[in-house]
Parts: sequence; C-alpha cells; structure tokens
Amino acid sequence: FRSRTIRTRRNSAIVCAGVWILVLSGGISASLFSTTNVNNATTTCFEGFSKRVWKTYLSKITIFIEVVGFIIPLILNVSCSSV
Repeated sequence: FRSRTIRTRRNSAIVCAGVWILVLSGGISASLFSTTNVNNATTTCFEGFSKRVWKTYLSKITIFIEVVGFIIPLILNVSCSSV
C-alpha cells in the first residue's frame, strides 16, 4: 500500500508543523487587529470594529480559522477512520 510508505515520522512532523503554523497565523493576525473597548464599567473585545474592517479582514480570518481548525481535521479524521 502506498499509504504505508508515506506514513513516516518525518512526514507526520511536517504535517503537524504545517497545521500549527496555519492555526497560529490565523490567531496572531486576529490578535493584531483586536481592540478593547471599555463602556459602562464593562470590557468588550472584538466589538469595536467597523463594518469595513470586519468585511475586509476579520471575516476572512474567521473563515480561515474555521476551515483549518475544524473542517480540514474533520475531513481527515473521517477519511482516515473509514479506511
């Protein structure tokens, strides 16, 4: 089986590192654009963005994080478990 030849420690380390880099890049970019607003003695985060900022940056980052952090691992788990 070809799948046995590509299942090596090196390849698994490369895939894990790639996933971590993608997830961290999404998280770091979201942190760079974050703001904190203090109103009426309450602190809120990520609520001070204008619609323009949300449409241009944050919606893309959110979709990226959802795809990389949930959908791709889900597909990989389902496909690997069914074999």
